[in-house]
Amino acid sequence: MGLFSCWKKQKRQLNVYCWQVMDHIHYYLDFKKTNHQERIAFLEFAIKAVGLDIAGACISEFLHKDVDSMKLLGLFPILYSQRSVSKIKDFPTDGKTVVTLPYDWRKAIDAVMDIQREGFIKEENDTNGIYIPEFDMVLVVNGRHHLSAAAAFHKKAYVSVEVHPLKEVFSELKVSQDGENWVMGDKTYPILDERFAVLYLLAKEVNELKKDQIPG
Repeated sequence: MGLFSCWKKQKRQLNVYCWQVMDHIHYYLDFKKTNHQERIAFLEFAIKAVGLDIAGACISEFLHKDVDSMKLLGLFPILYSQRSVSKIKDFPTDGKTVVTLPYDWRKAIDAVMDIQREGFIKEENDTNGIYIPEFDMVLVVNGRHHLSAAAAFHKKAYVSVEVHPLKEVFSELKVSQDGENWVMGDKTYPILDERFAVLYLLAKEVNELKKDQIPG
């Protein structure tokens, strides 16, 4: 099943993928001769667009192949920083990009039936995850099947989240020049989905542009 083939690259091409995407985006912005605010707005649009592509790919992956249930935790290395984070109980997912990786078709069928019958009942759905403000994205760690069904049917849902702001790590977390690894200090972690590298580079650029807007 050839879903999302436009994002799939042979291994030998991965080393330039994220930088190619950034070059394309910068070309659009420079050709249009965008001003400061237009650049921010378009980069934020790109963050949302790439995030939605990730969300769609993850939610449907189990439909056409076996899924490693642990893969989600390695997609973005924000947890590796081990910094203190704030927590929000019953965080509404309305308008957020929700990335959840259902991995068991049996659980998915049960979850779909529950959501269609009752909607998402937060008292009965123990769901938690990670919220990354700069991506406006929730990575759902627990309760994935019910959350995926709720997202597919546009049902209002809630997640208990740990909030991991990227501003805490922008100065430390890098994308390697060969595009294959995350680099934090003297440690490296493989980039499992190059779209997250694109998201990170976009968010970092937005952060820099917004800092330039601050007087003084």
